[in-house]
Amino acid sequence: MSSKSLLIGLDGAEPSLLEKWSKEGLLPNTQSILDRWYQHPIDTPVGFGDGVFWASVITGTHVGKHGRYSARQYNPATYELDDFSLDTDLGRDPFWYYCSKIGARVGVIDIYSSPLRTGLNGIQVVDWMTHNRKDEPRSWPAKFINKVSENYMPDPLNGDSDVKRQSEQEWTAFHQSILQRVEAKTDACRELLNDIDWDLFCVGYCDAHDVGHQSWHWHDSESPGHPADWRRRHGDPLLQTYQALDKSIGALVETAQADHVFLVAGLGMTRRPSSVPDIQQVLGHYCDHTGSREELIEQRARMPYFVLQHNHSAAAIRLSSPTAPVPGSSPPSWRSRRESRWSRSSLTVTVPTRRWYAGANSLMCR
Repeated sequence: MSSKSLLIGLDGAEPSLLEKWSKEGLLPNTQSILDRWYQHPIDTPVGFGDGVFWASVITGTHVGKHGRYSARQYNPATYELDDFSLDTDLGRDPFWYYCSKIGARVGVIDIYSSPLRTGLNGIQVVDWMTHNRKDEPRSWPAKFINKVSENYMPDPLNGDSDVKRQSEQEWTAFHQSILQRVEAKTDACRELLNDIDWDLFCVGYCDAHDVGHQSWHWHDSESPGHPADWRRRHGDPLLQTYQALDKSIGALVETAQADHVFLVAGLGMTRRPSSVPDIQQVLGHYCDHTGSREELIEQRARMPYFVLQHNHSAAAIRLSSPTAPVPGSSPPSWRSRRESRWSRSSLTVTVPTRRWYAGANSLMCR
């Protein structure tokens, strides 16, 4: 390859926050990309999560081609849900595999939901510091992951941020671990960029994903359980993480001196209203009812919908009939039930942002 390319992936970064904080001058390196380079927002279908998104980004194909719908997928031969192995089950190879085949020198560090490909003309690190790790950290060459972990650090979260935290100290320690991960990965990438003449270098950060899942309630004052006092003492962990990522973007762009730069961010994150804490009480009230049939019907008609929190798509449990049937009368038609169900004002679901954008510099656009 006659030119150098750098790709930076920000898994789980909310584009609206990137844009807002960039315009406010809090993310100067991201703002530089937005000001000077081409950007393109893309919506992904509701229900398709980050695994589908990143598999599509790295293969350049849609989910019908690469086949990665979820971390666990239905097996029509056994009628079971099987774990999806990115190394063996992904239906298409990532683009850096083809770049390597034509002689390009490639470096790939922790691009989320990417398979390990052996025999590359370069290096690849998979599942080092990532979100929701499924397999052990590994690399090509095989022993390279040991060098990375020893020279910098293993993942302080061990690939799993879903740990119960209660005290202020536990939360602040988690936020500090996130910032340490960003800094360690950036230091490793800068050393690699300085040591080897790369044609293509790709690095992914999952820290916005982890801190978004765990600490959105710190950021959003309207979220249930918002710790206002802790927030005043320690600041906004999402902003701090995004600023650390922005600093890394600037450092990598400066070190790489690439002809083409791509920034990919998404799927995004936002608040998800949920009534899960009240579900046990409501079910208990519903099941323990000892009154007449008419009283039960009346109570059911007053019960709202309850929204369950899910990582990829919102789901609703409907505990009530939208229109309570009158004893002896005909039940409402399917169409009227359907219309009433979705017009019910008590059903509120905030669907997460499903967007990503890529920026390429002016050289790429010519």
